[in-house]
Amino acid sequence: MVKYVLTGADGNLGGFAADYIAEIKNDNDEIVFTSYKFDSVPAEKKAAWEAKGIKVVPATYDDVDTLKKVFEGAEAVTTLTPISP
Repeated sequence: MVKYVLTGADGNLGGFAADYIAEIKNDNDEIVFTSYKFDSVPAEKKAAWEAKGIKVVPATYDDVDTLKKVFEGAEAVTTLTPISP
């Protein structure tokens, strides 16, 4: 089993990336999406991801302990962070 993590699944680009990953996910892949605006992700979208075996975890970049747990054992981590003024 290969573990992949995508941060920023609640954003514009991150949301598109998350939906695409959900479409191409292999049954033996472990996928984790993180979101710092967890409540902004529609419940039906979270449910659809979770139905495909994807974990959806609330996490911010300030929450180092949660990120360490999420990243542990990951083969790849993709971080989508917006540039803001």
